[in-house]
Amino acid sequence: MTQLQDSQPTYTETSYSGADTTLVLNSKVSAIVASDSDHSYLFTAEADGTFVVMLDGPDTTTLDLDLDVYNLSTEEMIGSYSVTSDETVLMDMSAGEQYQIYVYVFGYSGYDTYTSGGSYELTLGEPTRSLLSLGEGEYLTLAEYSYSETCEDQDGVIEDNSYDGPGTYYIVNFVTGQRRRVHSEYGYMTDMSSITEAGYMLVYDYDESEFYSDTEYDAWTDVGSYEFLFNEDMTGMNYTGSGTYSHTYVYDDVVESSSSCTYSESGYRWFVL
Repeated sequence: MTQLQDSQPTYTETSYSGADTTLVLNSKVSAIVASDSDHSYLFTAEADGTFVVMLDGPDTTTLDLDLDVYNLSTEEMIGSYSVTSDETVLMDMSAGEQYQIYVYVFGYSGYDTYTSGGSYELTLGEPTRSLLSLGEGEYLTLAEYSYSETCEDQDGVIEDNSYDGPGTYYIVNFVTGQRRRVHSEYGYMTDMSSITEAGYMLVYDYDESEFYSDTEYDAWTDVGSYEFLFNEDMTGMNYTGSGTYSHTYVYDDVVESSSSCTYSESGYRWFVL
């Protein structure tokens, strides 16, 4: 499997100048977080392509920065919402289209509100191995897939959903068998004993909560397994998988909403970078 050569673009460095600061391709923006006001940016894509928006925030226990990208119709395209101030999204953009990028300012998990300042750097560029911190044996992949699920909420209402389409970008490590979303440090690990020249099994058990106060939080679980089989020329892999996931929202120590779903998925994952 041949790894693509990395490119080293020249970045335009600037500072945040207020609401809807204009970005160009390969921008690096430095910004001060002096209040709980959100920051917004505008970017117009000159050509069709895949772009990375990366937020590198302060290492602090009192500040949480999140990242969102919208189109001009104020439709959310993609976002990244971890409990830290480091976020990354990777998305396809269309020539001539304008996109609005928001950096949201919150109090860190366990804090009701923003309590202190800091600074961050926002990078917008084309994906490269160095920008995405891809190591030896790691590849950026994109899936085409068919997905179906059956969900039941706290009132016993059952809903079936199914759809086809391009999937989420993932970084896959073929040395360790680890897979992770581009905007998450959390990795899904394979059953290492299952790795062969033909492919491997992916198994995971995900459990995470995000606290907004002592009595308000979201909780997620996701348990499942996938089988990946490489094609002959090692340019991609077919996969099938299934599992269960749940989400619970608690406010004032009362469960406001909850759901539990079973799902199955099959598709093909291309090596992009």
